Amino acid sequence: MDSIQDWLSDVHWGAVLTLLIGSSLVTTILTHVLTGRSTAAQSRRRGYADALATLVAWYEYPYRIKRRTSDDVAVLAALVDRGHDLQERLAGTQMWVRSESRWVGSVFNDVRKQMDRDVGPLCKDAWNSAPVTAAADMAIGDWGPGSLDDLIERFESAAAWRFGWRRLVPGSVARRRAH
Repeated sequence: MDSIQDWLSDVHWGAVLTLLIGSSLVTTILTHVLTGRSTAAQSRRRGYADALATLVAWYEYPYRIKRRTSDDVAVLAALVDRGHDLQERLAGTQMWVRSESRWVGSVFNDVRKQMDRDVGPLCKDAWNSAPVTAAADMAIGDWGPGSLDDLIERFESAAAWRFGWRRLVPGSVARRRAH
């Protein structure tokens, strides 16, 4: 028992207190940093998911026009409003992606330009077609921009470099390694 009392009297309580406070402070800072990184990654994930959803909605827009059931002013106005909303979302999304990563922003821009080559003329064709009057006319066969898979894969491949360990890779290296 005397040895424990001797040990307790020899302990530098100031050093112990400093060590305890210091380790708590380091733990708090580390937790804050890791939580912040996780929150930033979740926000980035949502941003890229929204970007992808916007690209898909734009690519699908000609189908909505083609499958309209009426040339009534209200139906046309709703489709026009949707088109305007999509264009605004595309512009806003493009700015967000470019501010998050110049390289991924350039990929987004290239994918969008490729889509626009199909979407623009198809929208014009769809507006010039008669409205659908029978359920069977909803099946429009081979009409439309076709598969979106390659464009989506290109954007997803670039966006994947913004997460995990790949985020640490310089953009010039990521560009060469991505599809």
